[in-house]
Amino acid sequence: MDFGALTRRRFLRGMVAATVAANPWLSKLARAASPPASTPAEFTKDYKLPQTKSTSLLAQYLSSEHLDYDLDGWFFFGSLIEGSGATTNPSKVGVYFMAVQRIDQSIAGFRVPLVPAVVAFNGGTTDGYMIGGSLDLDIAPSVTVTPSPWSVGVACYDSLLQLTGGMRMALVSGLAGRPGAVYQLTSDTLGGDGHRMQTNVTVRDRLGVVNEGYGPAAFFPQWVTPHQRLGIAGRYDGSVAKYLNATDDPMVSQGSYYYSEPMLEVQNFVITRDETEIISQGKEGTMWMDYVVESYDARAARVVANCTWKFFALQFPQQLGALMVLEVVTTTMGALPVATYFQRPAGQTRNGALSAKQSWGINEIKIAPVKSSLWKSPVSGVSYYLSNTIQLGTDKLVVTMVRENQEIVVGSTVKYEGVALVEGTLNSRKISGIGWVELQPVQG
Repeated sequence: MDFGALTRRRFLRGMVAATVAANPWLSKLARAASPPASTPAEFTKDYKLPQTKSTSLLAQYLSSEHLDYDLDGWFFFGSLIEGSGATTNPSKVGVYFMAVQRIDQSIAGFRVPLVPAVVAFNGGTTDGYMIGGSLDLDIAPSVTVTPSPWSVGVACYDSLLQLTGGMRMALVSGLAGRPGAVYQLTSDTLGGDGHRMQTNVTVRDRLGVVNEGYGPAAFFPQWVTPHQRLGIAGRYDGSVAKYLNATDDPMVSQGSYYYSEPMLEVQNFVITRDETEIISQGKEGTMWMDYVVESYDARAARVVANCTWKFFALQFPQQLGALMVLEVVTTTMGALPVATYFQRPAGQTRNGALSAKQSWGINEIKIAPVKSSLWKSPVSGVSYYLSNTIQLGTDKLVVTMVRENQEIVVGSTVKYEGVALVEGTLNSRKISGIGWVELQPVQG
């Protein structure tokens, strides 16, 4: 499971469950589907998987579905900014994400590949998020994935299976995962408010793909056992990387293969309602893309069934640097914090993916809410801390949501995620930037 996109994934899984329950025809289709045949992700130092061997094979990997795993997906998220230097004006900062994911759902003991997709925009002049999306079987023409050049198209239907629009992600130029690659995200969807939303966003990759995990295949563990934790915290100074490299522990089914393109510069965008009313447009902003592949066995599924997390995808365009900070807390395995900073020049694997230029041990990462930032949603009644501090060794960052109304409420699904501003120190130097944050509700 990719915790970097976990709330979006939970949201998409909620769409899957609700649609399956409401559509008995899916259960009938399940009878013709194949039984599950999952391949677990695992850590290895060997370059044995195809995507580890070259930049072209990694580009092919990033542009394809991987049906031998239970799940894969593309997640674009970040800021769309109207006007130059408008991050100081919250009304000019738009919040945008588009996600397309295949989730193999077990229905009546059979494997059914479903594709939930969602697009959303939250602007300074909108009343929260405008949202569109669909849930389709992973078959053409409902879902089409073209590896070369990469494109993903998803058709949107209403409850009567009438076509209402669609979504598309596509590589416009360059090689997927390489600096200079240009992507276009377009959509035309019908929202729950009865209005249509059209989006057209073009981004250019400035940094290239990064290896969020460990080893040449970017294996990203999402929890560790008590025995593994003792070794990591003791002999290996809190470093998961040192532990894995020294022990060759495969951590089978404890994580995913996780790549990111964390520095996508927005070239232009336009968000429209009902084809005529321009809600927002501009030529600035910073996006982030996650690509994740995973399978879980029964034990792993039980471990992550009830978990909480804190996720910060922070971008520093002036330094051409990106920082991911994540802490996952499971009820049986405890907390696992991770912090990795990417910037050129840095090491890279044979496939051209950047390795972290800097990382911190699990004992060096502290995330804490700013108590005075407590906000209660007037819609859900749920409270969140809208500002948090991140301590990375002797450095400290303060991350504050760009505005309050970034909560998403769809049916019984309630979550909070969106754009934040960040300032503080990194390597004892002052730094400022923008990023994406997923917040947990305040307990009690």
